[in-house]
Amino acid sequence: MDLFKLLQSTICLIMMFIISVEPTVLVHFDQVPESQSKSSSIAVFRYSIVGLNGSQICQRRHWCSISCQIDDQILKHCPNDHIILRNLSVNRSHNFRVSVTTLDGDRNSSAYKWFIDTIPPTASITSETSYTNAMRVSIDITFSEACTKGGGFKCINASSCDASLAVYLQIFRFVLINGPAEVNASTLKMVEQDIKYRIVVEFSASGVYGRVVVKMADMFCTDEAGNQFRRTNESVLILHFDRRPVDMGLWTTIPSYELKIGEVPRTVLATNKLEDLEFYLDFSSPVVNLTDDIQSVLHANFGSLALL
Repeated sequence: MDLFKLLQSTICLIMMFIISVEPTVLVHFDQVPESQSKSSSIAVFRYSIVGLNGSQICQRRHWCSISCQIDDQILKHCPNDHIILRNLSVNRSHNFRVSVTTLDGDRNSSAYKWFIDTIPPTASITSETSYTNAMRVSIDITFSEACTKGGGFKCINASSCDASLAVYLQIFRFVLINGPAEVNASTLKMVEQDIKYRIVVEFSASGVYGRVVVKMADMFCTDEAGNQFRRTNESVLILHFDRRPVDMGLWTTIPSYELKIGEVPRTVLATNKLEDLEFYLDFSSPVVNLTDDIQSVLHANFGSLALL
């Protein structure tokens, strides 16, 4: 039993010694691509292999075995201080690793991960309705990805957007309005961090109806990789406002006759054919009411009305 405890203690000491040993050679990246990059044609890596005191350990010992790996591919030739990678796959992440073994058997490695993104950010503009009789309507602007570089909206959080004059001017440049309306920049809110925003479009008070086109400006911001914003069909929204009353006309095909009643000429509609008893409703503009809604406002003092 004592021998077992002795062996157990010895193994623990060996493991503690192994864990406590720090590598005496370090691989340091001096130049790497941006973590989000739009360039697939070239990726430059510069690296140095140093000791714990900062000395160029491979130069001092005159021999090091250096290997490089890009994703799952081990490169045949790996220079001592830099390498240039070309024509990498786009719209995916890559991992580059440098491993070194010194003449004394010391080993270490360093890796760097980055993403090549060539897809430009886009945005869609939506609202709860495209037809309204209200004075204002809220619209949502949803980006495909964060587009905060080189411009963009300046919201700190959902309840606090930068209300400075400069930001107001930026919004008027980014959200373009064609028609009798304008954007109320003070209503800008962030619904989802750097992705979704909400803002109010106010229609002209002097006009009772009109058509308004809301669209995003083109190339006013970039994503993290530097791709410029691109306007698409979803970046355009058409709004209609109409505050005019709807007029309704009632007419029928029943034959008319002229009669004199008390020497006063009268026009009388009369028929004895059921197929003539049809009435027509003409609205000055399209309505979206249900049949029951329309029938509820029609009344006859004799008989009943049925909508076909």
